[in-house]
Amino acid sequence: MSPRTIEGNEIRFVKVVERKFFGFKSYDLYGRPVMLSTPQKTLVDCLDRPDLAGGVVEVARIVSGAAVDADIKDVADIALSMKSTALLQRLGFLADLVGWTFPAAVRARLRNTIVPSTRAVFGREKRQVGDIGYVAAWGLLVHARESELLTDVPRIKRSGVA
Repeated sequence: MSPRTIEGNEIRFVKVVERKFFGFKSYDLYGRPVMLSTPQKTLVDCLDRPDLAGGVVEVARIVSGAAVDADIKDVADIALSMKSTALLQRLGFLADLVGWTFPAAVRARLRNTIVPSTRAVFGREKRQVGDIGYVAAWGLLVHARESELLTDVPRIKRSGVA
């Protein structure tokens, strides 16, 4: 099948498993009702598929932006309902990285859902010198440098990795 485009932009159709197909709301767009995912669900979808959201640097920027006005408890609830350990690991790691603080109960709920022996990779396929490496708090192997991930993240939010 050849790529489809709209005004020169490639459109990719992605199949979504049923358990991840939720979180939509009707919005008025130019006088017509359009079903779109909520901002919180869109954030979680980006964490679930960084490859479809512009990559790991863009996802870090998105999480940083969400930290300004999204309720982290709502985001965590949506993430938990997606039933993806890697997604939870990415959310926890990136929230810590950009300084988005979880209430203790929410943080514990996320961490208790992650099986201690589970390891996911975030970033490049292979680790390079200078990459963050293993983040024990979230059981995540980060194959990216902190400076890369924080390229477009305002300094005011930076608090380091927990």
